Order: sequence, then C-alpha cells, then structure tokens
Amino acid sequence: MRNAVMKFNQSGFTLIEVMIAAVILAILTAIALPSYQNQMRTNKRTEAENLLLEVASKQQRFFSDQMTYTNDVTALGYTAPLQTESGAYTLTIALGAGGSSYTITATATPDQAKDGCGNLTLTNVGQKGKSGSKSLADCWK
Repeated sequence: MRNAVMKFNQSGFTLIEVMIAAVILAILTAIALPSYQNQMRTNKRTEAENLLLEVASKQQRFFSDQMTYTNDVTALGYTAPLQTESGAYTLTIALGAGGSSYTITATATPDQAKDGCGNLTLTNVGQKGKSGSKSLADCWK
C-alpha cells in the first residue's frame, strides 16, 4: 500500500487576508467619501451660482423692455418652480418697491446646506450674498 497520508494542494485566500483587505477598504472609504461629498456640494453650489447669474441677465433684458423687474419666472422663460438641474437649490425672486430692484435667492436643500454657504443671493446691482458660515469669497467663486 502506498502512503496513507495524502497531500492537499490548497489555493485561495485565508480568512486573515480577506479581513485585512476589508479593513483597508473601509479605511480608504472613510477617508474618500467625505471628500467626494464635499466636492459634489461644491459642484451643486456652482450650478446655483450660474443659474443666479443667468436669471439676473434675463431680468436685465426684461427691465430694458418693460422698465420694471419681475418676480414671475415664467415671464423670464422658465417653468415654476425654478430649480437647479440637480434639485439642490430652489430660486425665488423678491422685488423691491415698484419693481425697481430685485433679490434672487437660491435656497439650499437640507443636504446642500451642509456645504457651509447656506442660501445664496444676488441683487440687481450685482451684490452677492450667502447665509452660511463660510466666507463670501469661499461661497462665490
């Protein structure tokens, strides 16, 4: 009879190797995910800034034709409610006395408010504003 002891050729990963790989993946995710979320919020804020500037431009054209500003977004060629493509901001227009001035406000969704800039504003004289804790220079680029 041949030797009763048989040798098995094992291949694959041990449990320890799999656990080490899982821990490394968890650490990388914990570092990368907040950075990714912050970058996405910054991109959505830039989208809102661009829409604010576009609406302000349309307000100036409307004023040159009508000699007044409007708070009706449909008169400017938009559908109500006016939102950014991502849905992170909703825009509203508040008129001053007699329609001679306006303030456009981009109101952030609760998740977007974590950006630190809060709501963004733009007036008919080009004054930019924000309601969050970050500086104006950090919020409007």
